[in-house]
Amino acid sequence: MTTQTLFATQGCDFSTDLQLLADDGTPVNVASYTFNGAIRRTPFSVNTYPLTVTVFDTANGNTYVTVNAATLSNMAAGAYDYALTYTTQNVTGILLSGSFVVTANPLVVQPAPYVYTNANTSEFIANANNQTANIP
Repeated sequence: MTTQTLFATQGCDFSTDLQLLADDGTPVNVASYTFNGAIRRTPFSVNTYPLTVTVFDTANGNTYVTVNAATLSNMAAGAYDYALTYTTQNVTGILLSGSFVVTANPLVVQPAPYVYTNANTSEFIANANNQTANIP
């Protein structure tokens, strides 16, 4: 398994190339492989965002890893965790994992920031809708 940090911008398409190589450096034929990918706010988050793997050169193990602009528009700026898995001949493993960092785009509407209303309490209030919450 390889760990790699990926960077994307809100509201923009994300794409990167990924080639699968054997331990000796030769390309892996991925004809019998299936791939799955997911992005989560934390490793324990139930909600996921799709991370799509598309094979474009089977014999040489070349793939695209993508997230579309619509998905990235719905993700708040910040760090997420991701994992790409593969399955072949009833064996499943993690191909690539790490941090998926979404950078803010000034053209995408951002969630309302929160500010403290009283430094002596754990209560804070959202700027947008006057919603209050307590920090545990």
